[in-house]
Amino acid sequence: MRQKQLSNLEISGEKVLGQIQSMRRDVNKAFDDLEAHTVAELDKMKSSQEKQVQTDVGIIRDTLGHVQKMLDDIEEDKHKGESSAFISFKKCEEILTQGQSTLRTMGVTTEVQLAFQPYTGILDYLSTLEKLGELSCTGVSSTSLPGPDHIFVKENETRYNACHGNEYTCSICDIRVLPKEQTLLADYDNKSLQLLNNKFTMISSHYLGKRQSSICYVGNSEVAVALDDENSKCTIQYIRVTDGSFNYTEARQLDYYCVSMACHDDRLFVLSNDALLSLPNEEV
Repeated sequence: MRQKQLSNLEISGEKVLGQIQSMRRDVNKAFDDLEAHTVAELDKMKSSQEKQVQTDVGIIRDTLGHVQKMLDDIEEDKHKGESSAFISFKKCEEILTQGQSTLRTMGVTTEVQLAFQPYTGILDYLSTLEKLGELSCTGVSSTSLPGPDHIFVKENETRYNACHGNEYTCSICDIRVLPKEQTLLADYDNKSLQLLNNKFTMISSHYLGKRQSSICYVGNSEVAVALDDENSKCTIQYIRVTDGSFNYTEARQLDYYCVSMACHDDRLFVLSNDALLSLPNEEV
């Protein structure tokens, strides 16, 4: 009973951790979007001001070009007579007047500088928070264990096919529930492990090469698998199960055959035909 409570506590803890990490990703994305929109607006504002400055520079250059041309025409018209020179002078005077008006208009515009005024309310609100949400620990009172005369009544039954095209007929010798509502099956005859999702659909299968007698969840997404060796011995193989993949970590040879395993207080208990062994997890 207590072992089941520890297992449920670890499963619920990992589920809450997943929710916290998911919220952190959502918060990061929200800030990334705010930053992207703000930078986009800055770039748009900067581009608009640059275009205006470039337009003003172009107007000044065109005006100077016209003035220079009129001066050249005046110099040339001196030899054609006073009337031609006077006409050129009046045109030049008109262009100069227009240019001076344009320069006065530009002079009214003060120097443009970009500035940023942050919404301090965001930081003020975040500073009032100590955590991303409220945590709670609810206990569910359990009834006492039924006596030897208790009659169990089956409420419903659901059958699932666990063979999935294996070479031999499936012989499920052990089953364990993992975090994220996943289920791990030990297939004795096919020497394999099968990982199922919460709808009991196979996610992945892993061939062990040896028959296994027992599996046990030891925490941190890791399981211990008892593999049958020759001469009534076994190897305890630790395997980390993450995202449908199986990664070997440590292994330990035992001089006993494993009948069953259980984990409690960071110790793995291995039951053989005539002995109970206690293995500290950190030594394996």
